[in-house]
Amino acid sequence: MNAEKPGQIFWGYKVKRRVIDPQCHWIPPHVKEVCTLTECDHEDIDYFDLGFYDYFERGALATEAEADDVVQKCAGLGLNPRQLAIYAIWAHSQWFERGGIPHAEPHPRLPNNSMAPAWPEAFERLGWDLLQVDEHGFGCSPLSCNGMGREVAVNEYCLIETLEEALKAGAFFAVEQPEPGDYLLAEVWRRREML
Repeated sequence: MNAEKPGQIFWGYKVKRRVIDPQCHWIPPHVKEVCTLTECDHEDIDYFDLGFYDYFERGALATEAEADDVVQKCAGLGLNPRQLAIYAIWAHSQWFERGGIPHAEPHPRLPNNSMAPAWPEAFERLGWDLLQVDEHGFGCSPLSCNGMGREVAVNEYCLIETLEEALKAGAFFAVEQPEPGDYLLAEVWRRREML
């Protein structure tokens, strides 16, 4: 992972509770850990109450230091830091509007002032997610929220392995609308030291 990725912009960071060995009928049985960027599976982390007031507008934290701060504040509230993961997110410049209309420039809701990791080798690539976005903000990933991980091929992290497959799925989701809205492609990386 480096600061310059052709066709991508650095979106930011998320801190999520790890969802290991999910036992849900809508998650494929080969998935060992759900690493999608959906907001549904980490409701116990309230970014607003923790003081990160622009999180929901941005859809991510702006700096790695903010992500570390979230982990520390969660630990102070009784969450075990070993149950949390810090993700770095790169958004692809191509996205799909409702109805399947492709766009080649970054989505207008994406922030453009996040700071990429200073030590990229500290992160490992997990795959591509497709994230729904609408006028209310960033929402769900159909790969883990709507059982679409059974309709398109996902890896052990409930993510799509290649950009080509993610682009096809993005166009499909934008037409089928498993969650109403536009669809962004996001490359998901996880910080290794949290493992």
